[in-house]
Amino acid sequence: SRFPGMAGKKRLRLNGGAYRRDNTPIHKERHIEQQAYLKWVKAEIDNETACLELPFTIMLLLCFSCVGLMHLNQSVVFSVEQAINRDILENANFAFDHDFGNKAVMEINSFADVWSWLRLGFVPQVADNRWRYSEGFSRETKESWNLFGDQSSPPPASGDYLRYNRIIGGIRFRQQLASVAAGSCKFPGTADDEVFQQWYGKPCMPVFEESIFTPTNVEVESFSGAQHVEWMFLDHTRFGSLLDQVDDMADGCQNYEAKGRSTCQCQWCASQDPPSPWLTEQTERMELAFSSYNAVYGLISLTVVNFFFSRGSSIHKRVHTMSSWMDPFALPPLQLLPMVTADLLWLGMLLWLSVTELREVVNTIAAGPLRQWYKSLYFEYIRFWNMVDWVSIVVALVVVVLFFRLTSANLRLQKEFQGIIEATRSGSSGVYTSSVKSFYSQLDVVLGFEKDFRAALSIYPMVVMLRLFKSFAAQPRLAIVTETLRVAGGDLLHYCLVAFPVFVCLCLEAVFFFGHEVEQFTTLSRAMHSCLRMMFGDWDWEPLQRVRRVYAGVWLVVFMTMVTIVLLNIFLAIIMENHAAVKDRSEGAITLLQQMKEMRRRHFMNKAGTRIRLSKILKAFVEQAEGHEKEAMSSTVELNADKLQELVAGLRADQAERTVEKAVEAHRWETCAEYELTEAVDPFDRIVVRSRGHRRSLFEMVAPFDALLSAGEIVEPLNALLGTGEGPGPTPTVIATTSKSKDSPEDLQEAVQKEVDRFAIESSLVLDNALRRVARRQEHVERRQHAMLLSVRAMQQSLQTLVNEASSLTSQLHAAAADRAEAAERTWFCGSPLPSMQQWLNRCSGGSTHNSATLVANENTEGASSSQGSSSQCSTSCESGAPSRPRPAPQATALQHSRDGLPVVYRSKEKK
Repeated sequence: SRFPGMAGKKRLRLNGGAYRRDNTPIHKERHIEQQAYLKWVKAEIDNETACLELPFTIMLLLCFSCVGLMHLNQSVVFSVEQAINRDILENANFAFDHDFGNKAVMEINSFADVWSWLRLGFVPQVADNRWRYSEGFSRETKESWNLFGDQSSPPPASGDYLRYNRIIGGIRFRQQLASVAAGSCKFPGTADDEVFQQWYGKPCMPVFEESIFTPTNVEVESFSGAQHVEWMFLDHTRFGSLLDQVDDMADGCQNYEAKGRSTCQCQWCASQDPPSPWLTEQTERMELAFSSYNAVYGLISLTVVNFFFSRGSSIHKRVHTMSSWMDPFALPPLQLLPMVTADLLWLGMLLWLSVTELREVVNTIAAGPLRQWYKSLYFEYIRFWNMVDWVSIVVALVVVVLFFRLTSANLRLQKEFQGIIEATRSGSSGVYTSSVKSFYSQLDVVLGFEKDFRAALSIYPMVVMLRLFKSFAAQPRLAIVTETLRVAGGDLLHYCLVAFPVFVCLCLEAVFFFGHEVEQFTTLSRAMHSCLRMMFGDWDWEPLQRVRRVYAGVWLVVFMTMVTIVLLNIFLAIIMENHAAVKDRSEGAITLLQQMKEMRRRHFMNKAGTRIRLSKILKAFVEQAEGHEKEAMSSTVELNADKLQELVAGLRADQAERTVEKAVEAHRWETCAEYELTEAVDPFDRIVVRSRGHRRSLFEMVAPFDALLSAGEIVEPLNALLGTGEGPGPTPTVIATTSKSKDSPEDLQEAVQKEVDRFAIESSLVLDNALRRVARRQEHVERRQHAMLLSVRAMQQSLQTLVNEASSLTSQLHAAAADRAEAAERTWFCGSPLPSMQQWLNRCSGGSTHNSATLVANENTEGASSSQGSSSQCSTSCESGAPSRPRPAPQATALQHSRDGLPVVYRSKEKK
């Protein structure tokens, strides 16, 4: 910058080149410190590597997507699991009226409902091996049915379920119990606890982790501390015996002799002394589960029905099915080949990535002192993006380990499954029972491993997304999203400090208003989740207005106004404002296509031998520093193109100059501060002030002569000064004595003012355009500043020309005044009309040389008669149109410069 107040280092980035104060291009300097040069080289290597990783990362993501989708095959799993869940929820009915059940599992509200549902709904739906017919159909005609396409209708196999599934082993019942603690009841302090305990009549059995709300799948999938385990084996037990077992579990083997049986079917109930019901008030959670195998898909499933007995007298129900592939590679060749190919590709890419990172770690350690390898890693290698690479490798390895662990567990499960089949064939009840129990235990392990495997698969795409951001960060146009979040980080932090307390206060208010009647607002966490959904329009007015309509309306209006309308839009405004700023700064940056062309150019030049790799340049400097990269990166030796060629073998002159220029530009971009918009205001304000001062000076110089011309006092002398007659005869009119002589100074003043106004307008337009471009495109500031400087120089030259013309005009006017004074002393006067002011100005500007020559000639020819009388002199002077004595020379003017660099005219005092 050439303006005062804008001196110093500023960040300038121009496509047309950078300039210093002396207007010399920066690239002609071509020297830079070694540390800055190597920093640019290393950054270019890292950016090129990260950019080349983009297709690799995309390919890695595609391969992993194929691996996950093919191994899980979620659509088939969803189909099987939803069919089982829907059958239990909708078809296992009880409370029958003739052939129709009026209640389902979700309508269970008491212990009696639990046993009624088991005996009338669940067990017949799952364990009944007979064919199903429509209501009222004669069961005696079942032999005429041709269900399998042949002439016979054999009964279905034991454990056949939903036509395409087979139940394995039987049904498992188990429960979790609450502890009976003395003194756990909470009574008022007005009397002894014994009085209240005697009145209450039974001990309290609190639950440590009570399910107050409807449990989620995460709570259902975990079961610890199983007690009261009971089994229903389907392969060796009649359907009627299963119903008897349900009855004995309900009443604890009471009156089984009255039921016509000699033994109790509930083994746990019979083992108690005295026998007790299987379900009691101490029960915290009850679970019944059965496993099924779908031979069409090779999918094994475990279906669990859970009842959570809260101490608030509610029974929460949850039906959940978990599945796993018995053998993930038991597929047709057309499905197996793509899956195995994707597995091998993904594992190969993972291996290559691991080797690359390990090699970089080894090189980092080798570049520093061996005894302080940990410091080398800490200061040179540990970076955010390197940590992202290692996290992706670790998560991928966890996925591989969990897959092999799941496969190993599936192999053991297959052996247990085969043991059940062999025990069924042998007919041994004890072996069969132990085989079923062992199978269910192994199935729980497999499903636990399956859950962990799915969780790892769901985490890995997030890590791959971070790797994509690493590649995006190497390209300015692709890094807009991450750069926007980085730039907006401070604003978002302050925004959150305001928005979060407001949001929490409104959530607390919702808990106090609606928590006792609306489940979504019973706790603060649930209220925050519900309010977050309300921000995006997912809310229900009916439950709120049932509590209290007025309070609900006021709270809803306040929440929607403060959070949705104000805070949410401010958040979007912060993001959009910073995004616009980042996008404006990146408009002049290199595009992805240009970067690909640059990398392609480097590749072909490397192949042709006209260029060496940047890694070789870095290696040459490291070797010069005896293998210590840190010392090479911290050296302050000045480098130029010639010295680079001496240090790096095979480096061409054009590449050396090109790298130095780019390194200089990058160093200036990093170290120089950015121009602020306010820094350009003061210099241009000074330009405006100077322009106005010069305009006033011009007006002050012209005003006295305008006054003389308006008064008519200067008409005769100007006629004598500017007459053009060369012989006898009338003198041509030069300045009119009519009213035009009064209007001519006004025209001159108006013309001068228009010129000055035009100059001011042009200056304002240049300033306005320059500032707008500075605000919109930061990266083009240097080129536009250069153009602005050229414009200012042109304006200064125009102003200097204008001042010179005004100075010349002043000199001519002073000369005319001097002639007038001399003529008055000699008392001569000519009555011929004077020329107009415009003709006089034309003579002063365009024909000044010719007029001066004419006057000089007249002076030489008329010099001989200068000694005659006054009348003769007057007549001769009138005829010739020239004065009798030489005209005095114009006053000298000194053109100097002020300390601000603009011209100022100094006039010498006139000697009388």
